[in-house]
Formats: sequence, structure tokens, C-alpha cells
Amino acid sequence: MIIFKSAKLNNGKVEIVENKFETGNENEVIVKLHYMGICRADVKELTGSRDIPEDRGPLFGHEIIGEIEFAGSKTGFTQGAMVTFNPNITPNRTTGYAQYFKVTGDIKTLHKALIEIPAETAINPKWQPEPFACIVHSVNVLRHHMKVDDFNGKNIAVIGAGNSGTLFSMLFSHYGAQISVFNRGDERLSFLKEQSLFPESKLIKLEEYDNFKGIFNIVVVVPTIINDETLNVAHQIVKDSGVVFLYGGTKKADTHLNSEINIDSIRRNEGFQKITYDDKNLYLAGAYGCGRDDFLEAFKLKNESPEAFSVQKMVSVEVGLEEFPELIYKMSTGEVDYPGKVIVNP
Repeated sequence: MIIFKSAKLNNGKVEIVENKFETGNENEVIVKLHYMGICRADVKELTGSRDIPEDRGPLFGHEIIGEIEFAGSKTGFTQGAMVTFNPNITPNRTTGYAQYFKVTGDIKTLHKALIEIPAETAINPKWQPEPFACIVHSVNVLRHHMKVDDFNGKNIAVIGAGNSGTLFSMLFSHYGAQISVFNRGDERLSFLKEQSLFPESKLIKLEEYDNFKGIFNIVVVVPTIINDETLNVAHQIVKDSGVVFLYGGTKKADTHLNSEINIDSIRRNEGFQKITYDDKNLYLAGAYGCGRDDFLEAFKLKNESPEAFSVQKMVSVEVGLEEFPELIYKMSTGEVDYPGKVIVNP
């Protein structure tokens, strides 16, 4: 039996409770967690502002790095392997905000959900593979729709300078694009400058969008909540026949500005839809989630181009598990808002 501490989410409150796992289930893997990351989707689930997909379930506590403590005889895993987790697969699992994490399922499902970290991939200094894999997937979806291998010569704007926006900017830059990063507040832009992730000339206040009308081939909309104001900025700065790519948070009834075009459907179904709005022709596109191959590609990119993907610089603070409930509550109310990734050390 393993006795440990874990976080419990209940009616918008988080508390640390004592938990226990029995070992011996032949279809079960138990992971001793080394650290986890706080995702904006976790914060939205705390506040009840996120639609929970029926095919994937809740995300609360999904960005994890850990070592297999126990692997059942029918899982195909071995004790001691370092793994991360893909929450887009829905096995029976516990929260990753804990000292131990359990996943139960058939061998096929388990090997989609738990991805072994290659021995050559450094995970200290700390970083999170799951958000990187999601961005790899999204960019590959866009490459497919646009029928391109790279983005050489493309002028791309990323609206949102948080973790996802930073990863998009890194990956598009790697594929040859010229990147401009827009953000409403100064703090995230200052963080990217201080960490030497992007030159200051490419870090732009959102309110200055009037200076960039109609110049971008692609505009990526990343904020946690996509609203009309952000969509209008994207529409203003994208070129005619350009692409507005939806990555940030949408809900089932969300539409594109004053139209009946459902942007949540475009994002979740990874569509590529030509529209005309305000006398401008453009494409609305989107992507959602990731798969095992996206994790493997993220590891390869990190290993082969460590300077281009200095994702460890994105970590802005590390806290203990006991500090986690108060911190995520303050994040949900806006009392604190760290510009980079927040790491929880159990």
C-alpha cells in the first residue's frame, strides 16, 4: 500500500488530503511524481468556466513528470521508467496534483496516455512536455491545411505571451517565420525579454495593433478566453487571404464576431474554413489536443535544438504541494498571475 498526499477539487475549492493506493492490479500503473505544472485549463476547471469534453474528461492535474513506481503485468511498462502524461486520452486516472498518480486501462490505452521520456531528454532544469506537444500538434495541423513544410518568409503574429504563445513563437521561428508577440499587459512581455527568449522589437503591446494592420500572413489567437475584442484585433492585423488560427479557450456557443460561424467547432474539429468578414477574405482554422507522436516530436526538437527550444526558461516560480491550494485559488481570482509556467513540487 502507498499512502500519500493529493489535492482534492470539490465545488470550486481545493484541499490537500491523505490518500492511498493498493498495488497489484495487472492493468494499472502508479507513478511517483517528481513535479507538475499548473495549466490555465486547471484554473478554469476550478472556477467552472471550462466546458468539459465528454470524450476526454476533466484535465485537473495533467501536466506531470514522474517515475513509475508500480507497473501491472498487463501494462507493458517497467518500474523506474520516467514518463509524462497525455490527458487527451481518457483512461481511469487520478489527479496529477499529488505525490503519486495512478492510471488504469488496457495496454493500448495506457501506451497512448503515458509517454516514456527518452533517456537523452533532460527534464532538469524543469519544463513540461505536454503543452509543447499540443503546440507541435497545432502547428502540424496548420502545415497540413496550408500544404507547407515550413513557414519561411511568413510574417506571423501571436496574440498572447503566456506559455502557449511562447511555444508557438519558438516553433514558428524554428520553421523560418518572422514572429511578433502581442500581449495586453507588460508583465509577460517583460518576462520574455528578461529571459532572452525574444528580442524586444518583437514584443508588442496589444493596444498598438493599429500600427500593424493587414501585414500578417497568420495570426494565432492564444488567450485563455477568446473574445470579440481579440478576434477583432486578429481580423485587423491579418492580411487579406491570411489565416486566423484559434488555439485559446472557446466554449460551445462562441461565434466569430457578428456572424453565425461557430469558432469552438472549428477549433475542436481542427477545421480550415474560408470566410468573408468586413470585406476581407480569410481562413479560420484551429487545433485541439495532441497525440503520442506529438510528444515524441517535441522531445526530438528539444534534443536536437536546445537553444531554439530553451523551454526551461519559461518556469517563473516553483511551490510545494501544501502551497498549491492557496496559489491556484489566487490565480483563479486574478490576485496573482505569474508570467511563466508555475511548477508544483510534491
